[in-house]
Amino acid sequence: MRKARGFIERLKTMHRPIVIATQAWIFACSGVAAFLLRFDFSLPVAHLRHLAYALPIWILVKIAVFHVAKLDRGWWRYVSVSDLIRVAFGNVAASALVAFSSC
Repeated sequence: MRKARGFIERLKTMHRPIVIATQAWIFACSGVAAFLLRFDFSLPVAHLRHLAYALPIWILVKIAVFHVAKLDRGWWRYVSVSDLIRVAFGNVAASALVAFSSC
């Protein structure tokens, strides 16, 4: 029983890094999927450089905007319409910042 408590306590201290790592993984997968959809699932070699340039920017900006919009905390079991509006706004704001920083 003490081992279980120790594990739970360590998991609580690692909660924020786990959330950030999960978000980064989701953002990276969505960025790669967007590139693949754009090029009908056959990414030209010439555009790999663009993907490699855009992906770190995309991940960092999205994580920062989601943190500012407080979308990286809370109980997602109880999602309301206001939460969905915040998610949509955070996503649009982050995408706009990424587009602006890529120019």
